[in-house]
Amino acid sequence: MTRHYGPSTRRRMGELNGGIRVQTPTLLNTAVLAGGTTGIFTVNGRILVKQLYIEAITIFDAAATTALFRYQGTTPVIGIGNMTAASGVLTSLPQGVKIKYLGGAVATGLSILVGEACAIPHILGTATIAGVQGIGIISLQETSAAPQTSGTCQVVIDYLPMEPGSSVVSLL
Repeated sequence: MTRHYGPSTRRRMGELNGGIRVQTPTLLNTAVLAGGTTGIFTVNGRILVKQLYIEAITIFDAAATTALFRYQGTTPVIGIGNMTAASGVLTSLPQGVKIKYLGGAVATGLSILVGEACAIPHILGTATIAGVQGIGIISLQETSAAPQTSGTCQVVIDYLPMEPGSSVVSLL
């Protein structure tokens, strides 16, 4: 028996299995991979992160740039911590390459992928305590002395809410 589902049903099934997708607009590498730390997403409540990655939209320059993801709780205040170790060098990455957080051990490096790879889901954020929902920020930090001078990228997160009202919002 062949089943045909409407677009909204297929979209909802995808969210239930793959997670809710939030993505930034296309970003200039000179803004987010040129030194320092940039807030990317606000996390409200507790979520299960299914995927978190940077995708090259246009070719990266030849600089030996490295990057990592960080998380800081703002309500309640939780010190900033690295979610990953620094990636390998992001030299001349072509369009479509993903720099992906694969999960697993804390501070595992970001992986540069030409194809796809499965990520290990992980919990992020804080539970609602005394009626106050936890809030935190996922940021991207360029960690080398060789910032990008050209190219564009997009940051994507797929997640599932772990409690009512949990969500992720792009800061950019």
